[in-house]
Amino acid sequence: ELPKDPEKPQADLRSGGATPIAELCAALEPRYHIFGNMDLFFQRRPFQTLNSGHVCRCIALGKVGSKGKARTWVHGLSLSPAAEMTQTALMQRPENTTPFPFAASVKRLASEMDGPLASEQDEVGEIVPDQVFLSRLPPNIQESRIAKSLKHVGTIVRVHLAREEDVEGRPCRGFGWVTFSTPEEAQAACELNELLETEKGRKIGICMSRPKRGGAKRREIEIVIEPHADCWFCLVNPRAEKHMVITTTTEVYIATAKGPVNPSHVLVLPVKHAPCFAACPPDLQDALQAHIQAIRKMCRTAGQDILVWERWMPFGSSSANHMMIQVVPIGSQHASVARNIMEDVIEQQIPGISLQRLTSHSDVVELLNDDSSTPYIYFEVPVDSPDGGERGVERFAYAGVGGSSRIPVTIGREVACQL
Repeated sequence: ELPKDPEKPQADLRSGGATPIAELCAALEPRYHIFGNMDLFFQRRPFQTLNSGHVCRCIALGKVGSKGKARTWVHGLSLSPAAEMTQTALMQRPENTTPFPFAASVKRLASEMDGPLASEQDEVGEIVPDQVFLSRLPPNIQESRIAKSLKHVGTIVRVHLAREEDVEGRPCRGFGWVTFSTPEEAQAACELNELLETEKGRKIGICMSRPKRGGAKRREIEIVIEPHADCWFCLVNPRAEKHMVITTTTEVYIATAKGPVNPSHVLVLPVKHAPCFAACPPDLQDALQAHIQAIRKMCRTAGQDILVWERWMPFGSSSANHMMIQVVPIGSQHASVARNIMEDVIEQQIPGISLQRLTSHSDVVELLNDDSSTPYIYFEVPVDSPDGGERGVERFAYAGVGGSSRIPVTIGREVACQL
């Protein structure tokens, strides 16, 4: 419905518009567009932005001092910074949301520039109206499980999960796509964003699909799971220092550390050439965690506890990417201060970042934005039981997503040395 001008039968919206402003709004994609050149109070139906997918609300205000409700020039808004909003709240779309209204202006400007707009040069393309993108999926998820969870939304045409083709069992890489029969069904599925959970309580992200375009690509990190003959930590390497191996199974081995913090400092490593815990198949993750738990049980029997950490910083050469989990036994008298020391070292080494508390090592995958090449640091520290019973374990991690990706190589040793 068009605004009513008290002095005219119908307001002329074209007289108040300007193509450059429309082009600017299209490029910036604000959440609110407020203007006052028509001397009218009017709220246009919200429209969906072309690239980001959130809605923009247009509000026209009267000129300052104008009289009458139709020319209101003061309007209150309760604003929340987008950076502080959850994805669910940011992507909410009212029922009266309209399509993107500036398509003509965008096409005209692109033709005058003899090329695509800056927003069109991004890796992310336009929204696919009938397709949604799923993130934070567990490695063992199956297409049938996704279809069953979303069948009430509408008719599912296809479920496609990204999988590790060269890994046994073809585990899911953490993301996938679902195509529906209509755009309305796809939008309805987005309303379930972070409402569906896996067996371990992991919340599944759902948003409109925006396929990547061509363009500049960042340096790719080669992720190889199979044993590498040139890797110092792969046992197939003839130069591997096998005299440092304490014990081994078909999946995991434990070795003494070079330059150990104390004589009992050991490394827990996969036999396969896995770059980090987050990239390991579920069965390998379970085997690694079982070995760490066995070491913890042994140390507690001897009146000690353990500090555990994994630092993942990707190298361009796949031969250098072999994960290791550091395990350092500590005296039980130091267990109660382990968390405080860890937080102090983190603040000194990477100031301004926030550690995320996890329930298990495998939960670190949720912090990586579906990119296992993202650097991270993970800690397990002992914690006293409130009732004086058996000591527990707290798990923390930081991933370099959208912030500092610099994680000092000595950060875990700093914590261990202070303990």
